[in-house]
Amino acid sequence: GTSTRDTLQMHWLGDITPIWHPAAYETFSQTINFELMFDNLIRPCFPDGTTQQYCADLADSWSTNDAQNYTFKIHQGVKWSDGTPFSIDDIIWTINESQKWSPGRYKNSAWDAVKGGAAARDAYAKSGTQPNLAGAVKVDDSTLQITLENPDANWYEDLADNDAVVLPQHVLKDLLNGVAKDKVQSTIETSDFATAHPVGTGPYKFVKYEPDQYSEFTANTDYFLGAPKITHIFVKRMKGDAAEAAGA
Repeated sequence: GTSTRDTLQMHWLGDITPIWHPAAYETFSQTINFELMFDNLIRPCFPDGTTQQYCADLADSWSTNDAQNYTFKIHQGVKWSDGTPFSIDDIIWTINESQKWSPGRYKNSAWDAVKGGAAARDAYAKSGTQPNLAGAVKVDDSTLQITLENPDANWYEDLADNDAVVLPQHVLKDLLNGVAKDKVQSTIETSDFATAHPVGTGPYKFVKYEPDQYSEFTANTDYFLGAPKITHIFVKRMKGDAAEAAGA
């Protein structure tokens, strides 16, 4: 069972958008929830405690010589939280599929910048053509090549943001089939994935969201960087008098 020794309770001041999909990512209140259950190719980190750098996430290493052509070596043996194997195909599918909802509630800057993105978004909006960006290429099972439309030395910043998490193709591949462009956002936001059963590759599995109270997570024992030592996390909303006293 769960004990106080293996449970972390975090308190959040203010509101939260309880929609677990990057198309609906819009506020800092969702950040901790997304970071517990999803992964990016790279993540922001502070090795010396003060200076932000970028550390490995789903990508073990990355490089570019011109800020336009990027090569990523993808970690092998990763599993989705439902046990399904993860692959580079999920990354490429996420990049392509995101063109359908871009910019979502906030932005889709990392994937919008990929070569072919603007044309793909235009074609999808006009005729429903399935996006297939030339700038996202699987070189082999562990190597991903991403080419941007234009050089961008700051692209890593967008790549590490929470709207650039990688999504499970096997769960979401049919969600937007036959959906009109003007219904894409609402279809995503009311989906079972976005409201109740998100699937990620992160260190924790989503358990439930109790409206206006908390979101609950349990450790992903198959997490590719090792099972978390804290087995349960509750992200609680602090509101009313308590929030006012804390300065919210």
